[in-house]
Amino acid sequence: GLLGCGGAPKPPPKAPGGEAAPGGGLAKILEARAAPQAVITFAVFGPEAPPDRPDKAARRLASAVERAFASPPEGLAQAVKRGGGRPPKLVITPMPVAELPLRVEALAQSAGPLAAPLTAARSVLLLRYKGPAQPDDAHLWATAAAAGVLAEGDGKVLVDLATYRVTDRAGWQAALARPDFVADQVAVEGEQAAQGVQFVTRGMAKFALPDLELTGVQRSDARE
Repeated sequence: GLLGCGGAPKPPPKAPGGEAAPGGGLAKILEARAAPQAVITFAVFGPEAPPDRPDKAARRLASAVERAFASPPEGLAQAVKRGGGRPPKLVITPMPVAELPLRVEALAQSAGPLAAPLTAARSVLLLRYKGPAQPDDAHLWATAAAAGVLAEGDGKVLVDLATYRVTDRAGWQAALARPDFVADQVAVEGEQAAQGVQFVTRGMAKFALPDLELTGVQRSDARE
């Protein structure tokens, strides 16, 4: 029975040693909460005006992702398959570009020919996955496929907010087809510091891992 529903609570089951064994469901929940969480965040910039009802727009976009996973478009089918064939549990947040806590002009400096549509964008979709790192990086493939779905349309620009790499839908689909796509999801940056060259990684959170930092590397030992 349940407390508050007229029944007496049942005692927990006993383990072989006589101690109370944790309930299977509760144990799984606690284990999941204790496990490191993968975090993936992509941003899709577009020329259209921000929606008046962001919550309604988010539901519509989530439905579009579900339909695309049910019948994957050309260029995303392989990523959908490697992602397990099911859309990931994403938080989709539409917002005006002006509300984004990020300087778009700084992104545009390394965006090449995409700088113009990036700086002209009026709205942005934030796609965020936070959950377990799945076998064979299925969570990453599924989230990347969803980003490809939402990047469809003229003037759309996709930005990885971990590595700050900028691409369009065609470039994203080409990246998904490359064998080094997963490895390319982490960027390594180096800069001169007082004690030598310092290297840091960006993007390890996608695999539920902390970013790494290496300091004190002599310039003569550093390699591109």
